[in-house]
Formats: sequence, C-alpha cells, structure tokens
Amino acid sequence: MTTYDAVMIIAEALKQTNGRGGEVLRDVIASTAHKGVSLDFISFDDLGFVKTSSDTFEIRTVRNGNFTNDF
Repeated sequence: MTTYDAVMIIAEALKQTNGRGGEVLRDVIASTAHKGVSLDFISFDDLGFVKTSSDTFEIRTVRNGNFTNDF
C-alpha cells in the first residue's frame, strides 16, 4: 500500500468520524474497504494488517546487479 492510499484512507475515516480520533477512528479504518492505486482493493485483518492475495508480492534476489533464482 502506498502512502497516497494510506492518507486517502485516513482522510476518509476522519470525514466519517467528524475529525474524532482514538478508538472511533481506529474502528472506522479497520472496517475500511478502499479502492486504491497501489492495490485494487484495500482492507484490513483483525490485527490491522493490509489483506493481500498470495500473489500480490514477489521477492527477488539481486546478485552482482542481476536477478537470480537463489533465495
């Protein structure tokens, strides 16, 4: 998730809570379903982490300036 998406989620949550913070803001953010620019759909799990599909991220290793299949 990009900083842009994070700011947009917080801004929308602040609008919904009329600027209230704390637990009220946390609960609104936790229930967010946002169409983002970094991910098609952004929502959060019970621990507050962004839910992603298993194919969202790819880890690659670079050795001597080249991608390798070594991990």
